[in-house]
Amino acid sequence: MRDILLLAAVISQAVLPSTAAPLNKRTSVLPLGYASNGPDGTQVPAGLLSNLKTYTQFAAAAYCTPTQIKSWTCKTCIPGPTNITYFGDYNNMQGYVAAYPTRETILVSFKGSSNLANWVANLQMAQADSEFCVAGSKVHSGFLAQYQAVQSDVRALVQKYTKDFKGYSVTFVGHSLGGAVALLAGMDASCNKYVNLASNQYTVMSVGGPRVGNSIFAQSVYDQGLSFFRGTHDNDQVPHL
Repeated sequence: MRDILLLAAVISQAVLPSTAAPLNKRTSVLPLGYASNGPDGTQVPAGLLSNLKTYTQFAAAAYCTPTQIKSWTCKTCIPGPTNITYFGDYNNMQGYVAAYPTRETILVSFKGSSNLANWVANLQMAQADSEFCVAGSKVHSGFLAQYQAVQSDVRALVQKYTKDFKGYSVTFVGHSLGGAVALLAGMDASCNKYVNLASNQYTVMSVGGPRVGNSIFAQSVYDQGLSFFRGTHDNDQVPHL
């Protein structure tokens, strides 16, 4: 099922560096069809909210140092993931891949903006061909460059983990810039089929992520059939960029 997450109850207890607004002040989630303050008082289902809080922690963990990620000892490293592999460069784009037996999924988490190089990438707003799915699909060139910096590592690790953990789905997650990169990674896997998984076996969870591409790209995300969650807060400017 394709779910687009919109404004609703605030996710709490996530810790991020001071260069990014804390998640408990900027990020909220709701599946299509719900309203945070609707006339009938509808709220986010407890099970969904709990699940999304967990994945928010996985996004937050990508901000930790390489040593903390590898040893899974940072403040946001909650129990659950196993077989953790770090990728990338702490001063540019980094993240990790891990197995998550609780959900039988492979986690691929990307760090958001935390230094000058990341913010320079954010400001590279010219659009580039996405190379995903359909002609005319264009994306933010800075976000694409950040993904391309780790693309070969991510592809190799996803290929390895899907062989080692047969039957697992793949979940791409990230906060802010990391959310944009997570969506590009999900579309790369779903469209270019470098592993033998159906599109509905991919999930993308973008926490406070910005808009990534043009209307053709946005439509292709919907048409592709992967599950896409985008948590936003109305007062957070990043998702409106």
